[in-house]
Amino acid sequence: QKSKMGHRVRCLVDLPDDALEHLIELVDADSRFPLALTSRRFHNLSQRSTGYVTCGAPFCARLPALQWALGAGWSPRTGLACAHAAGHGQLDVVRFAWQHLGADASAYAHAAAAGHLHVIEELSALNVPRDTSA
Repeated sequence: QKSKMGHRVRCLVDLPDDALEHLIELVDADSRFPLALTSRRFHNLSQRSTGYVTCGAPFCARLPALQWALGAGWSPRTGLACAHAAGHGQLDVVRFAWQHLGADASAYAHAAAAGHLHVIEELSALNVPRDTSA
């Protein structure tokens, strides 16, 4: 089949941006993040179609997924993965994220908002800073 430019479409990346953007909108949030990691073009199209590309709380709250993302070269904003994991009560991910990525006071806020007292206690035991003004 021919694209708008008259070229034959052989694979997904041969599609025009508007077609790819429409397809990305159909992808569930858990899958959109790894898709955005595959190339700069997919990242930009994902961001344009949804308004953001984030690690996605369900994605980052699973340790194998977070380990995969780091291995794929994802450079998260400091504390983001830990905050998402804290909000989902995932202690293994909180510990891993703290050790490899760091954390900030937002982890406490996410854990508290979700009612995860055990995570707040763990954050305190790990000496995660509570105040960002220091």
